[in-house]
Amino acid sequence: MEPTAKHKFDVEPIAGVDNELVEIGLQYWSLTGVDQYGNLMWAMPVKDIDTRGRGPANVVAAAAVRAVLPDMQCSKCQQELRLRSRSALETVLAGGPASCVDCDVNLQRRAAALLAPEGEAARQIREERQLRKQDEQHQRDALIQARNGWRSAQQQLLVDTFSYGQLSMDPIPDAPVEAELTVLALLRFAAATSPIPPLREWHHAFPFHADRDRIHHLINDARSAKLIQPDATTPPEAFAWEPRTFQEAWDLVQDDHSRLQGPTLTSAYYPLSVLWQIPFGPSPETGRERLDAHLCDRLKPANLTAQRQEDLLRIAHEILAAEAVRYFNRELERHNLPEVAENHAPRLSDAVDRVVAEYSLGFAYFLAWKATQTAAAAAQANPQAPRHNMTTHGVNMFERHVQRALDDAAPPAREFEENTKFPLAATTKTLFYTVLEMDPMRTSMAAARIAMPPPAPSMATASQATASTEEDGPGFRKYSGTWVEFTGEAQAEVVMRAGLYLHQLEDQADIHVLVSSMHWEAFSMEYPDGYRLRLELDGVTAEQLPAEARFDLSAASDMPTGCASERPAPQPENTHIRNEIDDEPS
Repeated sequence: MEPTAKHKFDVEPIAGVDNELVEIGLQYWSLTGVDQYGNLMWAMPVKDIDTRGRGPANVVAAAAVRAVLPDMQCSKCQQELRLRSRSALETVLAGGPASCVDCDVNLQRRAAALLAPEGEAARQIREERQLRKQDEQHQRDALIQARNGWRSAQQQLLVDTFSYGQLSMDPIPDAPVEAELTVLALLRFAAATSPIPPLREWHHAFPFHADRDRIHHLINDARSAKLIQPDATTPPEAFAWEPRTFQEAWDLVQDDHSRLQGPTLTSAYYPLSVLWQIPFGPSPETGRERLDAHLCDRLKPANLTAQRQEDLLRIAHEILAAEAVRYFNRELERHNLPEVAENHAPRLSDAVDRVVAEYSLGFAYFLAWKATQTAAAAAQANPQAPRHNMTTHGVNMFERHVQRALDDAAPPAREFEENTKFPLAATTKTLFYTVLEMDPMRTSMAAARIAMPPPAPSMATASQATASTEEDGPGFRKYSGTWVEFTGEAQAEVVMRAGLYLHQLEDQADIHVLVSSMHWEAFSMEYPDGYRLRLELDGVTAEQLPAEARFDLSAASDMPTGCASERPAPQPENTHIRNEIDDEPS
């Protein structure tokens, strides 16, 4: 806004003073207005006024001009107030006392020295000082220009690399279960999808069930699977460059700025800072819809092969356990108890794994609440005891509650609901509500496994089925046909299921099958399915083979040959069917 009457002052040049000095004085006192808070707005900051090496701007102004404030008197000489500096004007406007420039002896002495005839030596010193100042300004301008050019080059590289037209892909690639689940959670819970905002800007700290390092791997796996790609509008700081920073490149060239090296985009990036795009359609909206439908179809339990079903169940177990641990830690924090000690964390994790395997997440919440309540009460009753001991007591109580629940094998005494102030992670909701169509607070791993439908056939070519030379051995032939795999934890179970499946095939009049080869494998104890039997079937294609019937194997073992109970077994069977292409017989 325009200066009001109280802000206005008259600026008068001093007669006989060099015009160059007068011009500097007028720049110093050039007032353009007042902002909404009453602060003075000057045409040029003091530091930007070029005094041509004559010294500070306020001293040059005191030597060349007089800024007179009407209707105000100097507190010393009682004459018309001639302002000493900009700060003096602000003091007067704020209601404080101020003396005029002619009453400031020190300032007058410095101004007189500036106006004194300049000797040759003084002139040279002043000119050298002026040249140094100009050179420094040129250096600053060159630095600013180079930095702006560097950033523009970074942004152009991102546009060239990640523009939507450059990355649009068709068809959508298949990916591992965890990568597909990660991207589906991104699509369903991001605040926007054109592009997806950085994870560090999400509305709560747990867009995924994992810790920060694990989230980095999840996002990187999704990108490696080509389901998501960085968006060209991502800030350059989200990527790693070579040289790492502009300042590093600037320091390398020293004084020869013509040799300044441009930025090179590396493969490294910061997953939580990147904006993501969905490159699967003529537009981002179409790509999002296509990818969402594709992932929902791929993750539908009935469409999963036996291995992918196991992957999904493993992820579900991991998610439920992570949610239970999160809730336990949150309850500790609510009771002002310290975190679980590093050496006690495995005990908590083991107990959580065991309880969510048989009981619901809501029941695990209840046990965590009960244990931390006990720990908090103990801390209150024993204020002299170290508080980390009370946290350990809470872990001990949780272990005890879990063991009792598993020993009793009784229905859960109580199941908590989701806490709206501490919501489930996005991946948890996506997996259970969207994929499994089950309530995570009422679902155990045992229930999720029982509800899993029979797996879809697994198709592979001969090169995929025999990619490892470790499968080659005595009695194992590469030939043309269809491979059927049976996996399980017990040898007898695997062999019995293979026999029942062959019996099922031989009962069908339109199928004439010959077992031309078989291969048996035993895996290390760390694998969930310890044994695998693979049968090569001639005379039948994968399309003709039915899914494995679900038998009660314990009942089948007591029945005559060729008979089996048709009661549903409690576990889905692990059967893989693979097409074998023609190959040279070994």
